[in-house]
Order: sequence, then structure tokens, then C-alpha cells
Amino acid sequence: MIEERFDPDRTVLTLPFMKKATKKRQEQYAKILSFMQSSVWYKASDLMIVLGVKETRTKELLRALISEGKIIDDGATKGKRYKRPMFDFK
Repeated sequence: MIEERFDPDRTVLTLPFMKKATKKRQEQYAKILSFMQSSVWYKASDLMIVLGVKETRTKELLRALISEGKIIDDGATKGKRYKRPMFDFK
């Protein structure tokens, strides 16, 4: 996050850092979204098998999809589950 302030006018410019989505990352997002059905909850381990990547990478992809509003989680800390929302609002 970059933040810049100017006094006395109190002008603040805040810019978030976002990773550029590579072609491989876009393909992994698409693979997750095409696999998931909107009425079914999935564990990260289910999606690990589909993607063929480790748990850490799978959870990183899932966090990004949650922040974009493409999927939702159940809010649990342990044993978290994910699903596609009934309607895509974003």
C-alpha cells in the first residue's frame, strides 16, 4: 500500500498493490470456477486435486477469488469451505 499526504490541505492518495494476474494464474482461476458448482461446498483439499498444486498455492488462489467476489467462504478458521455464490455480483 502506498500512501501520500500533503499538508495543510490534507490531500491523501492511497494506492493498493495488486499482483498482476499471469496467464497461468488466470487459467487456475478458470479451472477452479469451472469445477465449482454454486450449490456445493468445497474444501481446499478438493481443489488441490483439481489444480494439481499444493495447499498453500490453492489457498492463495481462493483468497484472491474471495476478494474479487467470485467465490464465498463459510467463515470458519479451521476446515474452511468454499462455494460459488448463486449470483455473481461483481
